[in-house]
Amino acid sequence: MEEKTHMIKDLDVEEREQVFTDVARVLENTACEVFIEGHRHFAALPPMW
Repeated sequence: MEEKTHMIKDLDVEEREQVFTDVARVLENTACEVFIEGHRHFAALPPMW
């Protein structure tokens, strides 16, 4: 994730999409890590398809 500070309102649609995609990826990875470490009450994993 790029280390620039912007206000969301100043970003165009593609940049906003990238920011939210990056945040979602980080949250998903964190959820998987805490689940693996056994902290299941802090983790929510998406259903397996």
